[in-house]
Amino acid sequence: MSDAPEILAFFDEPTQTASYLVADPATGSAAVIDPVLDYDAASARIGSASVEAIMAAAEARIAEKGYSRLVAAQALDIEDWLPHDLLLKLDRCLMAHAIEGRTPFLDKGVAEAAFRLPDGLKVRGGMGKYILRKWLEKNLPIARPFAPKQGFTVPVGEWIKGRGPELGKLVAAQPGIQEIAHPDRVAALFGNIYRWRQGFACWKLLFYALWHRRHILGLEPVGGHQELEARHAACGTRV
Repeated sequence: MSDAPEILAFFDEPTQTASYLVADPATGSAAVIDPVLDYDAASARIGSASVEAIMAAAEARIAEKGYSRLVAAQALDIEDWLPHDLLLKLDRCLMAHAIEGRTPFLDKGVAEAAFRLPDGLKVRGGMGKYILRKWLEKNLPIARPFAPKQGFTVPVGEWIKGRGPELGKLVAAQPGIQEIAHPDRVAALFGNIYRWRQGFACWKLLFYALWHRRHILGLEPVGGHQELEARHAACGTRV
């Protein structure tokens, strides 16, 4: 068997860019280099055909190993999602604050042993990390290892809710917002935040309005929303 890496190239004509799937036959590892989305200039739409082709090629390589569906999914995550998303974000967050991080579950010995475990010890009853949860149940029950999974959602809705009606009027009046949404619906959304999705939608609209003011209209930031509202009232113009 040749030690030379296998390289699959995917060329995107509209953007004149290429993406590559590079595989090492000796170790079975692979990496995606410079994946890009397809852009159709005529319709100004973005597609994902190139990325899908790369992922399909990676899945085909994994399928050749005869893995179960669970292990095949894990192998694909190890090759793509873990290094190109999760660990990338972790590194950026840590380095932004000059913090050194550790990922103990990615220790080579631990990872290899866990990967070889039977599927039934990984997932059972729809619950992942089953063997780890059982160990915690015995040795550290206070951790509540079988409790429903919770994310790390930032409570933006709660932050906005207290000043929702005031912020809603200001955000709805922004030119950038009026170009993409109905101002009356935007104002109503800020005044009725009852669920996380509503709060997150308000958060996106708020920051899009701020971004549009600064980078499209070229306006310098002003003080708090009270000052912005006062200027709006005094000038009689849209803020």
